[in-house]
Amino acid sequence: TYGGRWATHDLLEMHFKDKDMELDSAELYKWLRVLALNGEGEAQMLLGVIYSFGFPVFNDHIKLVQASEQVIKGDPNLAPLGSFHQGGRNDQRALFWLEKAAAGNYGTGMYVLGLMHLAGRGTDVNHGKAFALFVEAFEYGFKETSYAIGLMYAKGLGVGQNKIQALAYLYYAASMDLDFAEKSIKELEQSMTKEQIDQALEMMESLKQ
Repeated sequence: TYGGRWATHDLLEMHFKDKDMELDSAELYKWLRVLALNGEGEAQMLLGVIYSFGFPVFNDHIKLVQASEQVIKGDPNLAPLGSFHQGGRNDQRALFWLEKAAAGNYGTGMYVLGLMHLAGRGTDVNHGKAFALFVEAFEYGFKETSYAIGLMYAKGLGVGQNKIQALAYLYYAASMDLDFAEKSIKELEQSMTKEQIDQALEMMESLKQ
């Protein structure tokens, strides 16, 4: 009997790493739904991603992080990042499960829910709501969302523009080996003074505490 976060972890390990016990997508979906109905936050988040973005991507946080960049820079038409469960994309079901994951203080669920609000997937576009969810996701452990937070501060999207805050969060993202943050860092640094850059570096260190 599956139950709890370790059950979801073990289920994914079995699917992705143990080829002798690999589950097909329908079987994997079935077990994730059982766990989600039992209130398991990671399973709820994964179902939300499956419904809105597709199967392969839910085990790849990097693709989800890069999806936020696409929307923030002006293209809300997110293409599917994987194949869908039978019935295809369903943003309303995605929202249902992501809201449950976020309510349970599951950071990754908060991030993906923010991405839905950012892109207007199953709901109206709400940049302020997206930004608030990204910050909350960061505070609850999904530190990769630092990249989206930095981009939104840089553009003044959903929050007042603040280049120092933007650079601090982008530095944090780069420190997590999100190499694609380097391009945004260089672009931002070119418009800032040395004093501002030093302030951003100091702020980034405080984010790590």
